[in-house]
Amino acid sequence: MKICILTQKLGNNYGGILQAFALQFYLKQEGHIVETVHHPGNQRISFRVILFIVKQAIKKYILQRKVNSIIPFWIYKKKQNIVYQNMYNFIKQHITLTPLITNFKKLNQRGYGAYIVGSDQVWRPKYNKHQFKEMFFSFVKKDDVKKLSYAASFGVDYLEFTEQQIKKVSKLLKKFDAVSVREKSGVSLCRDHFHIEAQQVLDPTMLLSKSDYLALISPSKFEGVPEGRGSLFIYVLDQSPEVSQLVQQIADELHEKPYYFLPTLNEPIIMPSVTTWLKGFANAQFVVTDSFHGTVFAILFNKPFLVYANKQRGATRFHSLLKMFRLEDRLVLDTQENVIEKVKKTIDWENVNQILEKERTFSSAFLKNALNNI
Repeated sequence: MKICILTQKLGNNYGGILQAFALQFYLKQEGHIVETVHHPGNQRISFRVILFIVKQAIKKYILQRKVNSIIPFWIYKKKQNIVYQNMYNFIKQHITLTPLITNFKKLNQRGYGAYIVGSDQVWRPKYNKHQFKEMFFSFVKKDDVKKLSYAASFGVDYLEFTEQQIKKVSKLLKKFDAVSVREKSGVSLCRDHFHIEAQQVLDPTMLLSKSDYLALISPSKFEGVPEGRGSLFIYVLDQSPEVSQLVQQIADELHEKPYYFLPTLNEPIIMPSVTTWLKGFANAQFVVTDSFHGTVFAILFNKPFLVYANKQRGATRFHSLLKMFRLEDRLVLDTQENVIEKVKKTIDWENVNQILEKERTFSSAFLKNALNNI
């Protein structure tokens, strides 16, 4: 079957890229022909961008503060191509994309037998301003094709939709052949607001095994981590003095050197490759992250970890994931809390892996049944 996957714009997010890779990899292993939609996403000039530029200008010219840039660097296509070149290369090598799609109705002409939307926060309005209704297949005109969601996420445990959006989405979801969501709260949101029964399934990255990812970072394909990096792997998206203090506490307790994967300064650099990111987890003795997919890969690689709840990006994702694997005690809600006891506590990886295998079997069955109308 020829399948179309619709997800967030790919390019500058390690977890986003790998979830797209994983779902394609899984479906291709099942014998399907798969394409992921290449679309512009949310990176367009908006009121928020204009407001950012104004604030940066005030800091620089009125408050006389040092700022890295007044205009966001991603506006410049050439700079994007430099900064994210390693990520783009991974996408080109490992993910089959459609041509650039700005009019989603053109997808009807590509001969798909099924459309799948997911994963990431595809059903969160603020992350999909320019393609919100499309994330519910409003553009699909044929009735003889399958439409389903796989691990779609609202990002939060409450509905951010307007009344008009609720009405529109309710009609669109009723045309789906099957609905699955990534968080337990998503099951409730679908039931209570759209009167749809949804299944909770694993994030696509967890459909694959550790060995699948190790194959990507084999010596012939891997650009090595620079010498001198520590084995306390730090993948933190929103850095702050408080988080740095938290990391230092953990480093002192473990007597490990922190390896900050992302730069500590907010400046455009050439971002490391996806395989280098994976290698960071593979080599880590301990992981500290505020990322959903950072947490996922710590679990997949069986690395002891702590996750600092990134509330602005959607904290319910962490609660749902950790509860599934009975790892709620790995969550840090406040940088002021005493984390040393959490660090000392060992993880029962045998139990975690048993849960993972059970959930993987269920999630795989959902996809197979939905595509075969069982």
